[in-house]
Amino acid sequence: MKKHTLILMFFLLGSLLIGCSTKTNTEIKKEVSEKKVVNKEIPKKEVEIVIKAQKGTPEWTFENLVKAVEENNQTDFMKFQNMKNEVFFKEQQRWIDEVIYKKDHGFKISISFNSFQQENDSKGTVVFSVQMDDQINGSKTNAVTYECIKDGDAWLLNDVPFKTISDKSNNITVYYTGNQTEAAETMLTDAKDIVVFYSDNFHWKPNPISIKIYSSDDEASATVPFMQLSGWNETGESLKISTEQQPISSVFSILAHELTHKMLSDLSNDNASLYLQEGFATYLQNRVQRDKAGAIHFDQTVVEEKAKKAIEISKSVLSIEELGKIDYLDVEAAFSLYRDGSLISNYLVLTYGLDKYLEMLNYLSKFDYIDKRSEHKLDILNKRTVEALEKIYGSTKELSAAYKDFYLK
Repeated sequence: MKKHTLILMFFLLGSLLIGCSTKTNTEIKKEVSEKKVVNKEIPKKEVEIVIKAQKGTPEWTFENLVKAVEENNQTDFMKFQNMKNEVFFKEQQRWIDEVIYKKDHGFKISISFNSFQQENDSKGTVVFSVQMDDQINGSKTNAVTYECIKDGDAWLLNDVPFKTISDKSNNITVYYTGNQTEAAETMLTDAKDIVVFYSDNFHWKPNPISIKIYSSDDEASATVPFMQLSGWNETGESLKISTEQQPISSVFSILAHELTHKMLSDLSNDNASLYLQEGFATYLQNRVQRDKAGAIHFDQTVVEEKAKKAIEISKSVLSIEELGKIDYLDVEAAFSLYRDGSLISNYLVLTYGLDKYLEMLNYLSKFDYIDKRSEHKLDILNKRTVEALEKIYGSTKELSAAYKDFYLK
């Protein structure tokens, strides 16, 4: 997510580049007294959720949250989030937005709360489960443990009970749980070095960066919510990374990808299309490497090898117009946002230079910021990106033809 499909299957990406009718209601026909009478199916009445718990108890909060999600009631849902925890509060606003958006696009989503453990009169933890189901990707239940705090007559959700380590000079904070100390230390070191490298090479002045580490994909996915993801980033939210399928040795590559999203959002005022976001992030993930001495540098060799293998596998490259029409909810189709987007970014930097690419991002930064996740403003971002590409590089049709010829000749 990102960005934002935002389903970041890093090992799948690596392997693929090398080698994140709807049924209509049926009319019921019944013969009565030798006449056929058509009775339209009576819509099912939504089951009303009755709050049974005593006001002010944790159970009362949980029942209200379940009801708010069931009714798509963002206002009531946000009443039970800790607004003093600003990043988490923002993420929860986006969470309920995502639920409503996905329901409108065919998903069935519900939540439940289990295993509440009260530590004292004002603090406890609870397992927050998210059940998701859609016709394309099947069903999945993800869960994460949240801290709860008492505030007035309500218990509020207050994020995972994280520990933190920080690099104040670079405004980076890593949030982690007790068994993730080694991963957190590695994450902070790599993030600091990448941010400094990106700042020097791309004229990036980053805003404060929060990185949250989760021990499983299920935990990370529940906080977004997505069916399955191992990494996530959106403007205004923390950078989320699951360490379940990634060894600590691969943290650098993951951060190179995710921090590119942060940078690209800052440089474009979050106006870059998904194929630029995922494409440039994948391109830099492959190109930015540590040398034997530990210093970060650009390595075009890896990019060229992966581009060659990608073309050998698919023998095609999508046009800019085709990439702009991809449904990010279709995981298989959305893979092209990474693959083809990376090929486009590689072509633009090789052919016209990095300064030209940054000029295109600067053009995008002149557009107003839309305070939504990227997938909720896709049409606008695609139009703005086409305008920026044509302003800096010329006709997108001719550009598409040129990079197809570059790779397929």
